[in-house]
Amino acid sequence: MKVKRILDVVMFILLLFLMAFFNTGQTVHEVLGILMAICFIIHHVLNRNWYKTVFKGKYPLLKKVYIVVNFLLLVDVVFLVLSGLSMSRLLPFLSFMPVSLARRVHLTLSYWGFVLMAVHFGLHIQSISRPLAKKFEDSSKVVKTIIFLVIPYGLVLFGLIMFIKNQLIAYLFMLTDFVNVDSSINLVIYIFEYLGIFSLFGLLTYIVIKNIKKS
Repeated sequence: MKVKRILDVVMFILLLFLMAFFNTGQTVHEVLGILMAICFIIHHVLNRNWYKTVFKGKYPLLKKVYIVVNFLLLVDVVFLVLSGLSMSRLLPFLSFMPVSLARRVHLTLSYWGFVLMAVHFGLHIQSISRPLAKKFEDSSKVVKTIIFLVIPYGLVLFGLIMFIKNQLIAYLFMLTDFVNVDSSINLVIYIFEYLGIFSLFGLLTYIVIKNIKKS
């Protein structure tokens, strides 16, 4: 379990830096992408028992959601890797599609992958929120309100603002072939903005799942 947690943290950090392509440059981006692909494979190997449960038992709504999200994320990452290798300077001998197509595919799927990973995280937030709830069980109502309402919903609002500011709609739905990035924004601020967007989709997923379980 500890290894899985460490791997998840490493993948999360890699994801944020991968989104900052214009700050890191192509060579660093490729190296980080290769590391992410390796981590992704290890993640699936460590969680291989989950696949054994896919075709067992009944299929309630939540199980269907988990399966669909994980399947879409798997397909997304596979094509992200293939399109990335097709444009690679470090591994130019590996090409699976024309560069022009690879560029469009990679751009769109990188943002869908980011959203899907945030949703995937949101599906598992409860495993973090339960210990947190116990830790603050005896805290005052004010503290609980800040921890469990003000901060989460504040992150959702911040994430929504950053989502609009960074024009993710255009990238998700292939409305542009290029990423428009403000060159004056440094790496730390850029990662902070995408951390907000990740929180937006992760927390919204958690809220939706929580309400489904209540109904």
